[in-house]
Amino acid sequence: MLPHFQLPPRHKAAGTINPNFSPDQVGSWLAKLPHTAADEAAERLARFLNAFSRIDLPAQHRGQLAGLLKVSAWHLAERLSQNLADQPLPLHQAPYRLLSLKQTLLGELANSQKLLVLGSLHQGHDAHATAWLADLLETLGQQILTAFRTHTSPAAGLWHDLHQSYLCAARRGIADTPAAKGQSSIAVNYKSFLLLAMADPYQFTAGEFDWAHALALEVAPLGVITAADTARRALAPFHIHTSQDDSPQPMARHYTKAQNDLLFDTAGIAKHLALLGNAIKNHRSAEGLHLPPEQDWPEYLTLLNKLKLRWGASKHRLVQRRKPQQEFTYEITLGLDSLGLLTGAAPAGGDRVPTVFTCGTLNDSAGGLALQCAGGLPGSIAVGEVIGLRQRHDSHWQVGLVRWFKQQREEELQLGLQLLASQFEPAQARHQGTDKQCTGFLLQGIGSNRPECLLLPKHFGQAGMALTLTLADSDRAIMLKQLAQTGIGLEVFQLAAA
Repeated sequence: MLPHFQLPPRHKAAGTINPNFSPDQVGSWLAKLPHTAADEAAERLARFLNAFSRIDLPAQHRGQLAGLLKVSAWHLAERLSQNLADQPLPLHQAPYRLLSLKQTLLGELANSQKLLVLGSLHQGHDAHATAWLADLLETLGQQILTAFRTHTSPAAGLWHDLHQSYLCAARRGIADTPAAKGQSSIAVNYKSFLLLAMADPYQFTAGEFDWAHALALEVAPLGVITAADTARRALAPFHIHTSQDDSPQPMARHYTKAQNDLLFDTAGIAKHLALLGNAIKNHRSAEGLHLPPEQDWPEYLTLLNKLKLRWGASKHRLVQRRKPQQEFTYEITLGLDSLGLLTGAAPAGGDRVPTVFTCGTLNDSAGGLALQCAGGLPGSIAVGEVIGLRQRHDSHWQVGLVRWFKQQREEELQLGLQLLASQFEPAQARHQGTDKQCTGFLLQGIGSNRPECLLLPKHFGQAGMALTLTLADSDRAIMLKQLAQTGIGLEVFQLAAA
């Protein structure tokens, strides 16, 4: 059975392409592309690939051109990636156009590769099919990685084609065969993309994403994919709908047995993550365990703990989110400085002007909110950044941390936040016996479950340090008891009486 790819409609003639062109003519045309202007060259090549995928060509003729087109498309995609590398997120106007061009170019390249796969399978050339499937999976994977890195949505149909590519390779017994020496197999690459999607990549900083990507490639061979049948349900916590355009779903949340569906057993991966975590806790790296430099171990251990929940027992990752009974409009501001200015914790002056954005409610859960901003978007946003929010026309600010964000379109941003405190008080924190001071926020505790905390700029304090807080109506001596959590440029400490 051939894979059911999503393809553009076919035409005998598409655009101005001459179906009798030769590889030399195409090579000459590619050489004349304006490579110094990567965006213009990418736009032209994407249009050519679009027409190339719509005309009827002999498989041999199409295959002769595949290498030329792939090299040029990947070169231009890399150039566009370099232009996007230092752009803050979310992307605006010109950078967003570069992202769209890159994804469109790779999407058109993938369409041409799907036709090569179908042609080689139809003719019974399994060796060619293995190479084309590997190329296709690489292109689809690059689209997924680009979306995750830029906190944008993958293109429609991307997951469906990825599942169909793996299913085809598995049925023909070529999924575990590397297309070339030194390359990963189709199965390993496929499982690494599944793992990244299951890791909730929109919650990662850039550094965490790089670690998670490398770890996904490392542990992918330990995951086991089998056909969906009731006998293995207890052993495989994730379900893959190969006919749907979706990433794997936890079995505890979704299960409808269907022909061609797959189960993903991640027990071996969870055990390996536990070994890595124990090596860090015991300060002993065993042979064969790949860990970052020792100074990064605390942050890496935090990531491992997140991944154990997301890649391991899926029932522990279910979070009850609900649609709010009443729609609320929120005003938000990002960053310690901006929140300090709006709450009077920091004196206004100079050119420092806090920026406020308007968002609507998507859903809420215990201790968190998901919001959607449309129209004017923040100039930049990062996972772990301080966020202040209040209901519109209310003077009362709450404080939280950005936990994930995703840019749906150029002028639409979704973000999730963890509420740190609904009540807080601006404070000037000062090292006792010195003049060193900074602006912080005293977060009100709620019973024994949520003790009183102090939010400070990063590296200002440490556990066991005594500070003097200057509040609106009094001074207060406190002791930083222990570090509760960290974020971008901030630390939150539990307090003890000094």
